[in-house]
Amino acid sequence: MFNKTQDWLAAMAVVLIHSAPAQAQMVPVRMVQGIPLYQEEMWVGGNRIPVSILTLSPSAGRLRPIWAEPTGLVGLRELSSFASEQGALAAINGGFFNRNTRQPLGTIRLDGRWISSPILGRGVVAWSDQGKDSVPLTRKVRFGRLRMQAELRNGIGDRIPLMGINTGYIVAGISQFTSDWGSTYTTQTDNETVLQVQEGQVQAILSAGLAGSVSVPIPVGGYVLAARELEGSLEAQKLVVGDRLSIHLALDPPELEAYPHLLGAGPLLLLDGQVVLDAEREQFQPAFRTQRAARSAIGLLESGHLLWVTAGNAQENQGITLQEMAQLMLQLGCRHALNLDGGNSSTTLVLEGEAVNWERPFLEVSNPENPADSGLPRRLLPRVHNGLGFFPL
Repeated sequence: MFNKTQDWLAAMAVVLIHSAPAQAQMVPVRMVQGIPLYQEEMWVGGNRIPVSILTLSPSAGRLRPIWAEPTGLVGLRELSSFASEQGALAAINGGFFNRNTRQPLGTIRLDGRWISSPILGRGVVAWSDQGKDSVPLTRKVRFGRLRMQAELRNGIGDRIPLMGINTGYIVAGISQFTSDWGSTYTTQTDNETVLQVQEGQVQAILSAGLAGSVSVPIPVGGYVLAARELEGSLEAQKLVVGDRLSIHLALDPPELEAYPHLLGAGPLLLLDGQVVLDAEREQFQPAFRTQRAARSAIGLLESGHLLWVTAGNAQENQGITLQEMAQLMLQLGCRHALNLDGGNSSTTLVLEGEAVNWERPFLEVSNPENPADSGLPRRLLPRVHNGLGFFPL
């Protein structure tokens, strides 16, 4: 367990070196196992905005993507709840998700395994806690925009594009669903062709009707392929029961393949101390690019320390724009930074099981069906799909 408070305060001095004079005397409001929590109202874009900051050293613990449901990738829960259950001392909400289907929309990679594949060339943070201690911390964490090219190959040389792995981002073509998705795959579009593959061999090919009408077990040691729309149907016709398949992946940039852990969100905010925000390039909708909202971000300091930052609160008029978030991360001394999922329905920073950026959370009765017997009110916090967890050594 790490407890060198002076080291953390020195690290935070690096954070504040570019801060406005009003923040020059910022001191932690709490210190938990060496992790300082800073909370201040800061000037951002001409407005005073509540900001919460955690400073973390990748060498002092393990950083891991975490998600809401222990048995699959479909589900939403309060971050403070599932982070604590999984043993994370600190957590911040992570990538995007479909709130209706409760499925991931972007990169999640854990221990070299693709839990959910990248989409739309959006920003990611990649990291490794392996290697020699002499390797600089700044080389163990990398930020960038990521694309994946994936294909299936059968024994006669057909190369079939693979559009995604365990993703709620639905496009025409063939997508893969592994046991990380859950025990079954349920069709999500009309007239899908579903193929069960076990130990690299096609075991069964099924034709489904309306979306949601068929649920297919995901084989142990295998996966399911879902072929959607005409493009997927034509590709599926190249495969027959008994075919042996292999999967081939290539990343752009290829350097990110060396990192066992990745989490995607976006847009990318900073690289090498420069603002590189380009929400249009990462295919975010126009309204998303300009709206004011509560924001979450992760940044990397020159020292190798990570900053987890939330800014704004549940009232949209007290939120900030993406451009302002980029400037805030730059002001805090970050060399690299990535915007995470945000808004009042996602932005959450957790320390020791408490959502510290929610000072005045909404309240709901514990038994809404019978308010008279509800007892004490319960905090109503954002329900999210995934996040980043910090697990101290």
